[in-house]
Order: sequence, then C-alpha cells, then structure tokens
Amino acid sequence: MNQFRDVANKNAVAAFYGIPFHQNPTGINYTEENRKDVEHVCREHSIPCVWDIGYQALRYDENANSSIEVSEF
Repeated sequence: MNQFRDVANKNAVAAFYGIPFHQNPTGINYTEENRKDVEHVCREHSIPCVWDIGYQALRYDENANSSIEVSEF
C-alpha cells in the first residue's frame, strides 16, 4: 500500500485495475481491508478503480471468494 500511495502521490495515474482473487498473476487474494485501502487511495486521487470480478465464483478448491460490493464514487 505504501508503494501504491507513493506512485499515486508522485504520478498522474489514469486508472487502477486489479484482479482481487486468485486468478491474478500472483495467485493470491486481496483481503477486504486491502481492497478498501486501494479504493480509499483511488478516491483521494480521483483515480478510477476497476476490480475485475468476472471469475469471482470460479474456484476449483471448494472455497468461496468473498463478495465485492460495486459502487460509484
């Protein structure tokens, strides 16, 4: 988060695009707290925040992803 804040403070960022579930290149899930932190930084800097949740329900390990509330700011 500190690195993202630094980038947002020092650069004109066009948008934030994130894949919050395990289908992203890192294979990890964003925590709800982390997603909220990202959204907060985006709001502070008027950066559109896009979460790619197209595969939210798709899992093969019998676990469930947490749901994401979609809102406008």
